[in-house]
Amino acid sequence: PDFEIADYLTRGTAFRGIPRLIGSIVYERDGGTPMTLGVVREFVPNQGDAWTTTLGRLVDYFAALQESLEAEGTGGEAFARTLADADAEEARRLGALTGQLHMALASATDPAFAPEAVTAAEVATWREGMQAYLDRVMQTLASVHETLPPTVRDLAHHTLESAPRLRESLTALDALGAASVTKIRIHGDYHLGQVLKAGDGFVILDFEGEPTRPLAERRAKHCALKDVAGMLRSFAYAAESGLATATMETPEARGLADRLAPWAERWEQRVQTAFLDGYLAETWQRGARFLPADR
Repeated sequence: PDFEIADYLTRGTAFRGIPRLIGSIVYERDGGTPMTLGVVREFVPNQGDAWTTTLGRLVDYFAALQESLEAEGTGGEAFARTLADADAEEARRLGALTGQLHMALASATDPAFAPEAVTAAEVATWREGMQAYLDRVMQTLASVHETLPPTVRDLAHHTLESAPRLRESLTALDALGAASVTKIRIHGDYHLGQVLKAGDGFVILDFEGEPTRPLAERRAKHCALKDVAGMLRSFAYAAESGLATATMETPEARGLADRLAPWAERWEQRVQTAFLDGYLAETWQRGARFLPADR
């Protein structure tokens, strides 16, 4: 998939949000399926992956808030809001680039890439798979939650009580099969670590999909919102990781974490909303058929 998608985007579209493909090394044998051994891409000057740069900015964000809490002033809060606004603007640009990627992938006419209608049977299969995964997670949590530290035991108990509601929420997926939504080739393993920060923009990497999944599954067309959900979850991971780092070596870590937690949540919601705004401006607002018409 890493070769196929890069090859299509490089030669078949005007999308330039990836390192362009220069060539590949393929192993062939009589009667066997050709296997890509390696690819050559252009070098893109960059400041590192977006996960690392985001955590770096969150260090400054939480430091400003901590300073404000200790000084009981508002200067630090104002600075933190400025940092969050800048992060949100970057998230909006990343969302727009993600939307442009999906629009490029959806423009294909080759049968291997061309969009196809999502069927009700496929949606049912997706939902059943998600329900089975949810059940496995809940069973695991139920078996260990009494042994968890008190700080997270209540959260674990609340999660277990929420299981019926979470299962019921999965029925919303039926809208995909009822709304003539199309499935397309997607990134498949989309998060901040798969994106390079390059100047004022971003470059998207690594289209191999989830490495532990079967090859056929990684090459399959899917709902574009899977990529969107992956990036939104990555922002949530960043907020939690940044908060943990900010309070790791503090004597009163628990109290400080409680005071900073609302700010972590605000940052997360701000960047997630901005990412979605950027994404929908390039897709839903342009009538993309791989999204439901109802926002």
